Amino acid sequence: MSTCLRIAIVAAVATAATGCWVGDPYTPPDDSGGGGLTIQWSSRPEAIPSTPSSDRTIDRAVFRQDDLRLVGDAGTFPLDRDKLTWERGIVPTPLPVMGAAPGLYSRLLFELDGSSDGEEEYAYEITGTVKVNDTFQPFTIRDTSDLALSLEFSIMLTAGQSAIIPVRIEIDKMAGAVNFQSVSMVDGRYLVDKDSSQISAVRAAVRDAIGVHDAVTQ
Repeated sequence: MSTCLRIAIVAAVATAATGCWVGDPYTPPDDSGGGGLTIQWSSRPEAIPSTPSSDRTIDRAVFRQDDLRLVGDAGTFPLDRDKLTWERGIVPTPLPVMGAAPGLYSRLLFELDGSSDGEEEYAYEITGTVKVNDTFQPFTIRDTSDLALSLEFSIMLTAGQSAIIPVRIEIDKMAGAVNFQSVSMVDGRYLVDKDSSQISAVRAAVRDAIGVHDAVTQ
């Protein structure tokens, strides 16, 4: 063992006398790619339960997600979020994209996942009240059919910066697609489900009402 190495191990304070130098503890380089990428979820109306409008309110909304993925130049990132819920005192929390590398990100893919095999599970379910014939009555919109979505956008994550992908779900647009005058009441509420003549209009509205708006880089 060399004199310098032995002195460095036994007593670093003696290095000045021997001409050897012992540096600070090793710190691995930071290759995390900067501040990171986050998906934020917002609703329209912003506050749920919503304040009464001229003809309807939104009291609760739930969206069941499956196979959520973010696609960019760096590859495809599977994401861990299976449900989005808005109701009194509850909103979806932001979702960090772990391991997101600097680069361009352009698509968010997922399914709204429903099932009618055995116990019904709804891909989405919206409840509120609607004014029909000058009287407010409760309503429910729910669907057991799967709906695949691809949200297109363009956001660059630069090394050392943070970026936010803001996904907005316009719940009022989904409810607004229904002509409740043509909907039957079930157990004291207007019900729109897979058997309703209005469900095709709702499904089209769902596709149009979920998107990325005003992506932000910090």
